[in-house]
This record gives sequence, C-alpha cells and structure tokens, in this order.
Amino acid sequence: MRRSATTDGYPSIRLASYVLAVLMIAGVVSLLDRQIMILLVEPIQRDLGITDTQISLLQGLAFAIFYCFAGLPLGQLADRVSRKKVMIFGIVTWSAATIGCGAARTFEELFFARVMVGFGEACLNPCAYSLMSDYFAPHRRGRAYGLFGGASSVGAALSLFLGSAVLSMLGAVAFISLPLVGTLATWKVVFIIAGLPGLMVALLLLTVPEPHRRETAVRHAEASSPKALAFLRENAGVIIPLLVVYALWSMAGYGYTAWMATGYVRTYGLSVPNAGVLAGIIITAGSLVGAYVGGVLGDRWSSGGAKGGKLRVTFWASAIAAVTLPVWWLLDSPLLSVLVGCLVYSCGAATLTSAPAALNELVPNELRGRMSAIYLLVTGIVGISFGPAAVALATDFIFADRSALNLSMIVVPGPAIVASGCLAWALQTRYSGAVARRRAEFAASPGETFVRDLAGDDRSPTAGVEDFRRARPDEHAGQEGS
Repeated sequence: MRRSATTDGYPSIRLASYVLAVLMIAGVVSLLDRQIMILLVEPIQRDLGITDTQISLLQGLAFAIFYCFAGLPLGQLADRVSRKKVMIFGIVTWSAATIGCGAARTFEELFFARVMVGFGEACLNPCAYSLMSDYFAPHRRGRAYGLFGGASSVGAALSLFLGSAVLSMLGAVAFISLPLVGTLATWKVVFIIAGLPGLMVALLLLTVPEPHRRETAVRHAEASSPKALAFLRENAGVIIPLLVVYALWSMAGYGYTAWMATGYVRTYGLSVPNAGVLAGIIITAGSLVGAYVGGVLGDRWSSGGAKGGKLRVTFWASAIAAVTLPVWWLLDSPLLSVLVGCLVYSCGAATLTSAPAALNELVPNELRGRMSAIYLLVTGIVGISFGPAAVALATDFIFADRSALNLSMIVVPGPAIVASGCLAWALQTRYSGAVARRRAEFAASPGETFVRDLAGDDRSPTAGVEDFRRARPDEHAGQEGS
C-alpha cells in the first residue's frame, strides 16, 4: 500500500480511501451486532417472557451504560495513543459479547451481555473520527464522515437481512443443535452468527497505518490541561446547543429504528422475516442516500460560506421529516409505507452523519477524540437510552395496546425532530461565527499548511493565511452561499 503524501501534506488519496474502507467495514459490523435485536423482539419476548419496556432496556439502556460513559476516557485515550489498537480491542470485545448474547438464558444475562457490547463499541467512533481527520483534508472530511456514518447504518440493515435469511431458512424450527454448544433457540443462533465477522475485521484493521496528527492548536503535553478545558468552556455557547440539536434527532432516530421491524409485524401483520426485509430496505436506502447527500451538501455549504454551513443539513432534514413521519405509519399499504420510510430515514442519516463533521469544525485535532466522546455521551444518553424506551412506554402505558406501536412511533419521534430543526435554524449565525473564528486563529499561526484546505481551495498556504487575516468573523458568518 503506497503511503506517499498529497501536495497538501496529507496521506495519498489511495491510502486514505483504503483506510476509510476498512473503517466503514468496522462500522458495518458494529451496527450489525448492535441492531440485530431489532429483528428478534418477538422471539425473545416469547422465550424470556418479557414486556416491550424490558425489551427497550435491552435495546437502549443496557447498551448505553458503557457506550456513553466509557467513551470519555476512551476519547482521551484516542487523543494520546494508537487509535488503531484501541479500535482492535473494542472490536474483539463487542464481538465476543454479541456471541455471549446467544448464550444468555435469562433477562439479566442478556442485559449484561448487551452492556459489554456497548463497552466494546464505545472504542470505535472516537478513534475513527480522529483517524479520518488525519487522513482527509478538511474540505474532503465531511464526505468521509458521511460515508463512514452511512456504512455504519448499513450494518443495521445487514443485521435485518442476515437475521431474516436465517429465520426464513430455519422456518418454524424453534431450537437448533450445534456441535460443542448444544441445543439453542433460533434467536440465540442468530446472535452467534452476527458476532463472528467482527473477529475477522479486527485482523483487517492491523493493516491500517497510524497517521501523523494534524491541525494541533495545543501542545501534546497540554492536551489535558486547563487550556484545553478552557477552549471547550469558551465555545460552550455553540457546542452545548449543537449537542442538543443532535441529541434530539438521535432520540427520534433510535426510537423508530429500534421498533421499525416490530412495527411492520404489528401494524401490517407481516411475518418477522418479511418485516425484517422491509425494515432493512428502509435502513439501507435511507442511510446511503442520506449520508451521501448530507455530506456533499454540508461540504458545499460550509466551503461556500453559507450561513449555518453544515448545520443547514439538519434544518432541512428536520423540515422534511416532520411532515413525512406521520404519513409513514398511517398509510394502508406497507409498500408505500416503505417508500415514505426511506425518505424519513434518509433525513435522519443526513443529520447524524454530518454531526461529527460539524462538531469537529469547532475544535482542534487534539480535542477531537474527546469531542467525539462527548457527542456520543450526550446522544447516547438521550437517544439510545430514551429513544427506544420512550416509544415502548407510550405503547405500554399511554395507548396500552401493542397494536398501537405505529402511533407511538409518531408521537415520540415527531416532537423531537421539530425541536431539533427549530434549534438548528436559530443556531446558524452563532455556529458560522464560531467556525470562522477558529479558522482565523489557525490561519494566524505561520507554517500551517492545512489553512488552504480549511478555505476549501488549492491555493498556496500563504494565500489562505492572508485571506483569513483579512476576513472578519462576523462578515464571514453572514455570507450566503449555494
């Protein structure tokens, strides 16, 4: 694998593309293991005798306990040590834990296994986003983040397709005898199969070189000092509301994703495998289209100086989703429902895959691992923990009717999407000003070759510095672009 650098000092496009492909595969496997339970709600409930609310705890709280809070020390670790090694450790951990879900005999054992899946997966995103920022120049970074996020979402679809295929192949067989393991329920076999690919991905990650860290504004020895904390405090007026924007969308997205397949079973009377296929189609199409379009538009609006930059993606996605979400679950035809569902899901994918790029525009390299961990903490607590649980609680206690799940997936995610879009609109000017100030600060430091990339052009570093020295933050923030 060639490692020659580009003219802007970043690794070659060929090497960067290879690394992105490996990270995308890791992302696919992580969502495969995380979301396989989406399809197995009904058989798990029958086997263990648990309610929708208990299932939501397995989908959300159990996974989020370590996924959210372990991300902070892991994010700091990603800013200091080999990110590749941290990711390998995480992949092996979550893969073994997914296999462990297949060995669980009680609700408590399954809960603990899901906790460990969350702990392992907490290693991936802070390291991956930090790694990508050193492989891709800023004007290419939004698309790279978008592709990574989109590939990760495809893992959720793959879990549905894989699970549906296994369940269809086994038909009405409730138990399977495996060598060295014994007799297991069919849903347990699905967990074991889902956990195996991650072990191979861990080996593939060994081929990824650890790149030189770029765009550093604080010396490495000071990365965890009060200066780094002061940076976050000074920008809290932008960072905190921005995290709220994405946390609200995360709550909505995790809410309807966790119950999507079950919704097609209960609303349209489909079999579990058929419902899994339809849900998989929605996630695949929505993730790929949304991640790509969101990444391209975010980069275009950001480099063009449009007010709000990447944050514009969230506003327009929220506006479209707020109108189409009720239609998704109130149509009589399941096929038409799938088409509308693809549109809603693409809006969520566009927002959540552009989120890391939007946040990382505000922080220097040596804080990006921790910023990603903070992002995962906030969106995890609000989204993963409360999204699936809120939908289940609405079904169990507000409507008190299992067949009203479709209504729960309207009344819970809908207001969160509307609130996210309104806050994104209100935050545009402040966000643009903060990004402009950060770019100007870096431009004022002589010898920083990445300045022209922040400007989004191919001129010399000196030209980029002079442009930023002449630019006033408030003027830049008010520019409109295409």
